Amino acid sequence: MKKAFITTLLCLSTLYASAASAAGKTGELFFRSNGEEIHINRLVSNSGKVTSVSLRTRCPSVGECKTYSQKRELFENLLRAIKDRQLYTYVEFDYDPCRGDPHNPCQPEGVGPERIQPFNEQYSELSVLQEDAIIQRTREVPTPKQDNALTTLYNSVVAAVGTVSITKLTDYLFTLSNDGKVRTNVLVTGRYDGREQPISYCKMVSGGRCINEEGVTVSRLNSEVIAISYPKGRSDEDFNREHDLYKIMTRLKYACRIAYTGTWPNMVGQMTCHYQPY
Repeated sequence: MKKAFITTLLCLSTLYASAASAAGKTGELFFRSNGEEIHINRLVSNSGKVTSVSLRTRCPSVGECKTYSQKRELFENLLRAIKDRQLYTYVEFDYDPCRGDPHNPCQPEGVGPERIQPFNEQYSELSVLQEDAIIQRTREVPTPKQDNALTTLYNSVVAAVGTVSITKLTDYLFTLSNDGKVRTNVLVTGRYDGREQPISYCKMVSGGRCINEEGVTVSRLNSEVIAISYPKGRSDEDFNREHDLYKIMTRLKYACRIAYTGTWPNMVGQMTCHYQPY
């Protein structure tokens, strides 16, 4: 499986995954922590066990990013959300601005009567304005969603600790992360040049600290390019880190290419990500 995924990434080195990066929030997992929407990225093994959980949060402004205790609180609130069935996703629904009054039919702005044909038959003929008018007739609506893999993780932690104390459950989860069994990460983003961009990526470990892993760096090369460097060895943790970073950047609407330097098994991964909103 690892070899297959690495091969896939290398194939992507010549392609931009624009379709995936434009997917929006549909199908992704979220919860709320102190009023903020937090994105969940979790990796699951072939056996159905969670191997990594990353939470994406936004830094309000430069110099006001989250402290260790605030990052710990994110995982405490994640466990509460799993327990209380408060996870949710987004589902895309058709939105018709003309819907409502059956006695007053209308046409959506920019689409004349001659365009009332199946969408895919007309797509190639539509102007940019008409295309935008149709695309804007969909809305992403938050919808409750339980995640079997995360529920299983929560139940296994409760069984191991023997209590439902959120504090003790969080401590144990970080112990699993410290031991490389279930990675718990926080990706902090900021608003730059009108878009959400990564600032830092750290791993939660015993004691509630979020450590910057040795050799892992996130750099903004310019307004549209992010470079991420990280160790690339043979361990499950190395594989999960790379997969996690790749998925997170894709969901931030970046298309990434991966190259490796050095000699196996002590290589360095170089992930170069270009902003691709469409």
